[in-house]
Amino acid sequence: MSTYRELWHNTSASYHKEVVSDGEEIVVKAKYSLISAGTERSMITSLSLSKATAERMRVPFMKGQFGQDFTYGYSLVGEVVKGPAHLNNKSVHLLHPHQELAFVDEHSLHLIPVGIDLKQSTLASNLETAINAIWDAQVELGDRVVIVGYGLIGALIAKLCQSSIGVEVLVSEANKERASLAELHGFQLCNQDTEDMVDVAFHTSGSSEGLQFSIDKVRKEGKVIELSWYGDREVIVRLGDSFHYDRKMVISSQVSSIPTRKHQMWDYKKRKKLVFDLLAQIDFSHLIQRSVPFSEAPVFFNELRQSMPSEIGIMIDYN
Repeated sequence: MSTYRELWHNTSASYHKEVVSDGEEIVVKAKYSLISAGTERSMITSLSLSKATAERMRVPFMKGQFGQDFTYGYSLVGEVVKGPAHLNNKSVHLLHPHQELAFVDEHSLHLIPVGIDLKQSTLASNLETAINAIWDAQVELGDRVVIVGYGLIGALIAKLCQSSIGVEVLVSEANKERASLAELHGFQLCNQDTEDMVDVAFHTSGSSEGLQFSIDKVRKEGKVIELSWYGDREVIVRLGDSFHYDRKMVISSQVSSIPTRKHQMWDYKKRKKLVFDLLAQIDFSHLIQRSVPFSEAPVFFNELRQSMPSEIGIMIDYN
């Protein structure tokens, strides 16, 4: 019988809850889990999700119901402390809410290759989102792209595009601290006064203003890849003038579905392998800017209810 703590949310506070489990599943002891600040803030502040949307936003091993008490989180890295011999003491990544011990099946685990930094491995789920967005955009040699919103997803897409030879990457960010961070990471800033148009805009800001900027900034027959999740908020944009006459496209990109044109060669297992190949080749350490001890997570999430943090990458440390 094992006692462990998991992070629960309700409509007014975040708190730890003691749980007892005597299950026979594989047991993973958490080391780190990534906080997806934008999504998790939406989930703990949105009280009027439709039944269909709430069902889509559930994550593996989530307990409870949105608007009541629930657990959340979807990128956890840990060590197998109980399970079959070939998994014991191995480092793994899994989709799982924030908690100290995870009781799961082998199918839910992805072995982390030896040598991959475990803190950076928490970026795996968000990297899948970034890969899907680039697939949806079909970025080509010589393309000029802009990332609108330099949060974690935007920063990952920017880094992947920057790593592609022959692709020019610009960043548009309304927050001054994050804009300065983008410059520090080697990106040229783009604003409304920048005359040159782009072939692709990746929109991640979650705002009507950011989406409008993206639409206005792409050239004729350009693509806007929409990655923002708006929950129950309305989005207002102007679709006259250049959007209509220049045949511009707004394409929704979401991680749970691999683009149809990729189905013949790709599945979720292969995409996850690609993620860890990228983690082995590209240094993403500069994107994780803050570590929150698990014991202090309730304080952090109560602050998150009030405002978005300036840091783009934040993880929970269970050590």
